Amino acid sequence: MKMLLVVVLSVLPLLASARSIQVDGQTIREGDSVGKLVRYMGSPLTKSFVNRWCDRKKRSTCVEETWTYYQGDRQWTVKIFKNEITEMEWTRH
Repeated sequence: MKMLLVVVLSVLPLLASARSIQVDGQTIREGDSVGKLVRYMGSPLTKSFVNRWCDRKKRSTCVEETWTYYQGDRQWTVKIFKNEITEMEWTRH
């Protein structure tokens, strides 16, 4: 039982870090505003855009953006919808 607890506790920081970026003592995570992301990470290296349904009844669409950043040996992909971070993931490059 102790071994299981040790394994779970050692994996938790890895899971938490996949959903947040630490920059200058600040944590940027899903749900944060684009303003906070730009303030601490600056402009992204690349941006891409995809239309998504905002309101199917009104047949209106909104743009979902995907921004790419590099931080150390990680490439971060940040998805933004309605000026809010909706998804963050990283890979090693």
